[in-house]
Amino acid sequence: MLSDLWNVRVGDVLELGESILGVVLAATEDGEWIPVRYVSSRRRLELVGQTDLAHVDEVQAVFSFAHN
Repeated sequence: MLSDLWNVRVGDVLELGESILGVVLAATEDGEWIPVRYVSSRRRLELVGQTDLAHVDEVQAVFSFAHN
């Protein structure tokens, strides 16, 4: 589990609870919350396409595709 979200980048994919995946839309402003767009969910299909704030405690994994 992450302690903060400062190193998460725009475009990273977060695995949240209940097998939900969200794409990061903007950088965190406080290290605890980050805006995401839900792109996949096995149990909560109504979430797909919606945007929300994800809390650091919800993040189970970060998949980064950025190349620097």
